[in-house]
Amino acid sequence: PELGVGGCWLRIGPQELHLVELPLVEGIGPHFALAVDDIEAAVGELRALGVTVGDISPIDGVCLQAFLHDPAGNQIELNQRL
Repeated sequence: PELGVGGCWLRIGPQELHLVELPLVEGIGPHFALAVDDIEAAVGELRALGVTVGDISPIDGVCLQAFLHDPAGNQIELNQRL
């Protein structure tokens, strides 16, 4: 889709791989994103298990997202499309 940045999306069945060219933003670097149907429920469930998850934030008209780190320090995005 046209996002105003370079890159491409690859869809294989229900899975998508998004490769985008963006400048690094402090605190949000390269990461793996997981699509969720209900971000509030997903964040709540993770927090109940003791996982530190950042606040849910919107990208207006596109999605809701929240970030966390796995035990190795890799950043993970939870993403709910609007």
